[in-house]
Amino acid sequence: MSSMLMKKKSNKQAFLILSDCVSESLIRLYLQVKAATVQWGDTFIVYHNRTDKPEKRLEGYEVYEFTNAVMTDLGYTPVSNTLVPGSNHFPIIKFHLDYPDYDYYWCIEDDVVFNGTWSSFFNTVIKNIEYDFISSFIKYYTDNLNPNWYWWDKLTKTDVVIDKNVLAMSFNPIYSLSNRAAKFLDQSLKSGWTGHHEVLMATLLISNKFKVKDFGGALRFVPPGFKNKYYTGNTHLWRPSFKAPGELINKIYHPVKNKFKITDNFKFKISFCITGIDILGQLKQTLVPNILDNQDYDNFEFVILDHDTNDNIERWIKEHLNSYIDSKKIVYYKTVQQLPYNHSCAKNLAFKLASGDIICSLGASVFIGKGFAVYLNDQFKINNNIVISSVGSVSVYASTDTAVNDIISVKKDDFLYIKGFNGQLSTGAENIDFLNRLELSRIKPVALNCESDLAFSAATGFSLENAYITLDKTLVQHIDPATSNIIYMYHTGNFEMGTVINNAAIYHADFRYSYLKRNRAFEYDLKTKNWTAGTWRLADNDETLIFKTNNGDEFQLAVRKDFYETNFNGNRAKFYNIAALDSKRRLVDFHYLHKNKNRLKNIRSTKGIDLNNAGFGNSIVYKNFNQNHPVITGDCGKEDNRWLSTSIFISRNKWHSIIKNVIKPLVNQLFSEGDLVYYKLGFNYQSGENIRFSLLVDGKKKRTVAQIVDQCLNNFFKAKNLSLSINNDLDRTSFMLFHKNSVQYGLYSTIIDTEYEYLQSLEQAFSTCIMEAFANDVVDDELILTFVLYVLFNCHKVIKRSGPEVIEKWLDYNGYISESLTTTEDNSKLIQDQYEALSDAVNEIYSDVVNGSVMNDLAWINTWEDVFNNTWKKVLSNSNPSIFFCQLDQIINQQLNTDINFRALVNVFINKTLDKDKYLIITDLNPLVLLK
Repeated sequence: MSSMLMKKKSNKQAFLILSDCVSESLIRLYLQVKAATVQWGDTFIVYHNRTDKPEKRLEGYEVYEFTNAVMTDLGYTPVSNTLVPGSNHFPIIKFHLDYPDYDYYWCIEDDVVFNGTWSSFFNTVIKNIEYDFISSFIKYYTDNLNPNWYWWDKLTKTDVVIDKNVLAMSFNPIYSLSNRAAKFLDQSLKSGWTGHHEVLMATLLISNKFKVKDFGGALRFVPPGFKNKYYTGNTHLWRPSFKAPGELINKIYHPVKNKFKITDNFKFKISFCITGIDILGQLKQTLVPNILDNQDYDNFEFVILDHDTNDNIERWIKEHLNSYIDSKKIVYYKTVQQLPYNHSCAKNLAFKLASGDIICSLGASVFIGKGFAVYLNDQFKINNNIVISSVGSVSVYASTDTAVNDIISVKKDDFLYIKGFNGQLSTGAENIDFLNRLELSRIKPVALNCESDLAFSAATGFSLENAYITLDKTLVQHIDPATSNIIYMYHTGNFEMGTVINNAAIYHADFRYSYLKRNRAFEYDLKTKNWTAGTWRLADNDETLIFKTNNGDEFQLAVRKDFYETNFNGNRAKFYNIAALDSKRRLVDFHYLHKNKNRLKNIRSTKGIDLNNAGFGNSIVYKNFNQNHPVITGDCGKEDNRWLSTSIFISRNKWHSIIKNVIKPLVNQLFSEGDLVYYKLGFNYQSGENIRFSLLVDGKKKRTVAQIVDQCLNNFFKAKNLSLSINNDLDRTSFMLFHKNSVQYGLYSTIIDTEYEYLQSLEQAFSTCIMEAFANDVVDDELILTFVLYVLFNCHKVIKRSGPEVIEKWLDYNGYISESLTTTEDNSKLIQDQYEALSDAVNEIYSDVVNGSVMNDLAWINTWEDVFNNTWKKVLSNSNPSIFFCQLDQIINQQLNTDINFRALVNVFINKTLDKDKYLIITDLNPLVLLK
């Protein structure tokens, strides 16, 4: 047991990392929490040791070990024979009994990740919430949010009859107990209470007037200011597990687990990412050879991120490499937003778009040679807690300048964990910083040592970045082996000049440096703090270069045959134009690295790894030439694009007309002119007669597009002689309702799901289907119900190809929703009407969809099936089908704004229509059964 445990601290908090497995992620979490909570108390690993020997791999850390004896030695009655499920609060209370002087005891399971700084989380909660028990998703049984939970009725005590109205539950991957709450739970457990900790703790503490709080979410125990603050229903889950934390900042993600199960035949998917500008020449030489050289390793892709404003790369890939697009060996993305090129931001975007487990950045001119993919797979199978790099030195304390062609191979999980490359650093520096932050996060740097024919393209040398393109000449005056004067001359007529120190050669004449080390972090340094800058021009006689600094000083260089000559303070000096590519590259890289050195030094000295908290790799791109469905990564509406939210208040019997005559032509026009990035179309169906029409547009054109939308909609009202009319439902609201036949703006917020990117194309396709399906017929209940059934039966047509096990989950989900159907005196007639509207048509709809007979008449079904089919493939490979069924339900319900009874009735029809064993049609639908 740790010696630190013998030095108990009063008025402190214990932060307990609960684990039964020694892993790098456990150590990383422990170190993060320990660093974040030093002012509040002590951090320990609470480790379940299933052997009779101490865990040597945890030596040096503060560890509290417990064994299986915890199940019997405390005098408690466990709810099952094992610690999990239900009894993993035992070791936390045991810790309290052994060390009772802490005021609070935090429990954090080892698969919890906070996508922010732990210090901000703990500081905010501890300073602002008074509690005895704080956890997540705290709710009563009577809230009816999870009525079928298995553990509700497992809370028992002999001779005690439990009223279900007092039952409560919490979700406890991370929680905290006050000293008095821990003491009370110990006494309660010893008195005979037993149950799953997620019902036991919440119920007993609430019933006995302890202060119970929720640190996020949106339920009743959330204190003011904390609604959805630290988690949402999409970040903090029981299942499925995440491969890595998502993009939402300052949110709890759970469970985050390493998905890799390494076997002899296992193959990581490897994504080779190529970015850049003006790289078509290099790609023509290297791309196909690189694919062919690694075709014996079938699990890889090349991600090409095209930033060029012209269509040269796109045209070349379309004309010559379409077969590789079809086989998914090449995935082509083109940026929509034409922003200044930034190497870090480009790599962040490409890495996020990549679908591989391992991501490898490549310069466009690099030949990786035969066997390179096999080499990477073998290295990560041996140790998947590494980063493989061609950068010369990746030590946290010593770095060298680096080229734009450096190769870095890293797990995507680790890339996401440290939040990508630093966009504030320029070419070369971002690689050093990236590797340093990985090492600070306990990811081991490994030097690239591959026997493949790794090489640069001889025809192109290093990649031609903006820096190289704009450089006219690099003039060097050699002073001594350690010192040179450098002049960078640009095509723009500007220049920068300074004295550069070669740190590898300083003190070269001092014999002591035969044994002393030159303790310098960088290969080169600038003698002064800043460069001397100004303008240059060639004299009319073409024999003199004239330089004028920004301070007004002037000097000249005479043009000689092999050099340039000047007179500095009476001393003649010769400058040579550096032509050798390697030397020129090193000087140019140094110039770009210099302004980042202080920042890099600060990162090393403070061991800071936190950045990009506002997001990274956020953009909008087109995939594989498909401009109808843009791929959106991150919150692109924040700066460069802007949502326009429009509410069209008009009677439902005229919805089809405004869709056909205004919305549909407007969407097509804005897409064709490149002004529209994304759109959403939905009905305010249950809560009023209006259409919600949202457009994501270029922020620079937001005013112009908004004016066009406003003008088109108002012109429609005038053309149809639809004047403003007062809504007569005055007794339903506290404020006057909006006038009919009017357009209102900014009444709601529009968001894009960035956590599950596959939902974006599905959401867009659903809007397109609404636009196509409701453009010709008057919209009524029957039409909306029929539309939803066509959509969902089409989903079933795709899902059933995945086999009985998946279909069972689909039907089980529909059955779960069906159970929510509730009839009252107020709504029974509405439900009966909706039922009758579909009872005659439901089997015909199902038959149409399954047999394909609707394809010619309802063209939008084609669009929906294609997009849903592609989305479903991604779900099966990357997500949990049950979670996706809920997401699909949310898309439909949000855009149609339907209530729970509507959804339940639709799902009743689905389950009653589909035979669970044969998946045929059942015809004996009974409204009396449905309405029970």
